[in-house]
Amino acid sequence: MNAGTASPTGNRVLISAGTGLGEAGTGCENRRRVPAVSLRRRTRRFAPINELQIDLLRYLFGRFEHVSYERVLSGPGLHNIYDFFTSRSAPRAGLVADEIKNGDPAAAIAKSAAAGSAAIAAELWIFSASIYGAEPETDFEGGGNGGCFYRGGIAPKIIAQLKGPAFMNAFTAKGAFIRCCRMFPSAYHER
Repeated sequence: MNAGTASPTGNRVLISAGTGLGEAGTGCENRRRVPAVSLRRRTRRFAPINELQIDLLRYLFGRFEHVSYERVLSGPGLHNIYDFFTSRSAPRAGLVADEIKNGDPAAAIAKSAAAGSAAIAAELWIFSASIYGAEPETDFEGGGNGGCFYRGGIAPKIIAQLKGPAFMNAFTAKGAFIRCCRMFPSAYHER
């Protein structure tokens, strides 16, 4: 999605949002990939990058003691963001609200966004894509110059947004790491 050439022996970062948030990486030792699993997703605090995300953080602090990336970047995170959006605008109504009450909230929100049946769900996808793009910021401290890869249940649902400006602007807005982020690719690989 981002132009560049990955180092074949560089460190790789994997971010996988679905029922939870998984993160892993690989290094290269003697030309062999060495995996490194991370549980940072549960301890790393959500770091907002704009005013709307700051408002989301404030909203979530009213509900949770600790707001990690997993609280906003997962199936349950979609529901948290949906609740935040609806708390700011019109009350929950229509098909999405009924489906949320009667089943899996993340699935109902995803289905509504894909069908274009609720404007709030479509906005949520763009908002989620910007959070997804900003999330790997500290992964580049370890030299993620082999690429950043996105997997999990959410990535295929928002692939159009991952190719769009909200994601790429957040992904490349890394301050001191901006050169690294523009130089090396991010990618979603479907298998």
